[in-house]
Amino acid sequence: MNHRKVIRKKTVLQKLQVSNSTLHRRIREGTFPPPFHLGERLAVWWEDELDTVMRLYAMKVPCADLKKAVQRMISVRGTQNAESN
Repeated sequence: MNHRKVIRKKTVLQKLQVSNSTLHRRIREGTFPPPFHLGERLAVWWEDELDTVMRLYAMKVPCADLKKAVQRMISVRGTQNAESN
């Protein structure tokens, strides 16, 4: 069984050390994965996705490669949701 930890926006902002507007700009640009919802008002991220993106930023990967990595994360989420149903 795969144990993954979810984190809330406050933690994401603290770990990234960015503002709310910067986080949302990165999501719009495709350089950061969007949150998923556990309820109507609870948006969360997978902690391992955050860690991966932070590593890619630290490695200064090109924006196009960062976007591809984020797209892969999002597509894996869909696959995992289908498997759990």
